Amino acid sequence: MRRRIATPSRPLTATVLILACGGPFVAEPSTSTSGGDETTLGSTRPIGTTGWGSTSGATTSTTDDASRSSTDEGTTTSGSSSSDTEDGSSSGTTGVEPASCKKLDLLFLIVDGGDLWDTQWALANLMPHLAQRLTDEFADWDYHVMFANPDGEWGNAYCTKMCKQGMGCETELPYPCWYEPDACDLTQSAGITAPAGSGASNVPCKIDGGRRYLTREQHDFAETLACVGRVGGGYGTTKLYPVARATLDALNPALNAPGACNDGFFRDDAYLILFVVSSYPDDLSEGTPEQWTAELKAHKGGKFDKIYFVGLYNGCDTGIPWKLYEPLNEWTQALYHHQNDDACQSTLTPYMDPALDYVLGDCAE
Repeated sequence: MRRRIATPSRPLTATVLILACGGPFVAEPSTSTSGGDETTLGSTRPIGTTGWGSTSGATTSTTDDASRSSTDEGTTTSGSSSSDTEDGSSSGTTGVEPASCKKLDLLFLIVDGGDLWDTQWALANLMPHLAQRLTDEFADWDYHVMFANPDGEWGNAYCTKMCKQGMGCETELPYPCWYEPDACDLTQSAGITAPAGSGASNVPCKIDGGRRYLTREQHDFAETLACVGRVGGGYGTTKLYPVARATLDALNPALNAPGACNDGFFRDDAYLILFVVSSYPDDLSEGTPEQWTAELKAHKGGKFDKIYFVGLYNGCDTGIPWKLYEPLNEWTQALYHHQNDDACQSTLTPYMDPALDYVLGDCAE
């Protein structure tokens, strides 16, 4: 798998920030990211299951764990082992108390733009594989999995407009005109529980305990993970997103405090895997890559060996100059353990597996 490190020498093209809305989410990945109309009109009907339980394309890992970690170009796998001595408990889990280092927070931030159709398909196919690895290899771990809202919006702008006019909105799975988003649904960096839009689950995901993230004790873990992981095409595709700020705020103590939207998700003594995908540059997050890195390091008490960062940006024929993605690339590359590549991918398993392998290996040292 190619690992491309962005450099300022890449030829630049004219900036194009207003993009096509993208076509309907197709049943197979394609080589093209462009499409026709985003939705078709139709009446609403009862919402069924997500229908995304397929394990095709990414069900098992056929590569030895050690070789996956050591030979993946551009991925650092060395690091000191954790010496944390916390009791391993958390507000989001019950049952067997894990050993001191067996805690993992896995945070996804996926910019739900219309030019990421192939990546969204790849993300959906990643979920069964991820569920299998977590339930099999992390069975005695205390893990949290959350998809953070990248911009504080809910649903699809066009469909929402059609719903307000009483016309309904037809998507691959019927758009939930009946759903009333709550305050956390409209909070940037809060966990997503009801993905809505073209190609999305379009149904509230049944997360146990009223949380906005999944834990080890989640009932029907694989099915629920498939539901929250089908983010689809969200509010709009003609805007930029505060990618760095939305990611960092998902870890902010204020949003993770008791009673807050992400209550108990982030633990400073747990391993942290960041999985960030954006085909748009970040013009909206204040600060520099160095400042974002310092803030991320502070959240983990300075323990960089506790963080693995997957950052996938650009590469989707957006027409936006490569240089504008440099802040996000520099931020990702500042982490000792990272992968950095294009946003449009036909499979995401080669990016997730090394992150999980690193965490398992480091905790075992």
